[in-house]
Amino acid sequence: MMRKIVQIAVGITNDEDTFVALCNDGTVWFSRNPVDDWRKLKPIPQEDKQQKS
Repeated sequence: MMRKIVQIAVGITNDEDTFVALCNDGTVWFSRNPVDDWRKLKPIPQEDKQQKS
């Protein structure tokens, strides 16, 4: 399956632009400028269902 972007956000500063993309497989990626490689962010921690009461 090919990964596809479902949502994207852009942060613009004087020094650099940052692109963050949520993909259809649940992964989140970022790039610091349009020509930089995309880097995968660590997964968001999930609450342990056993701890939840």
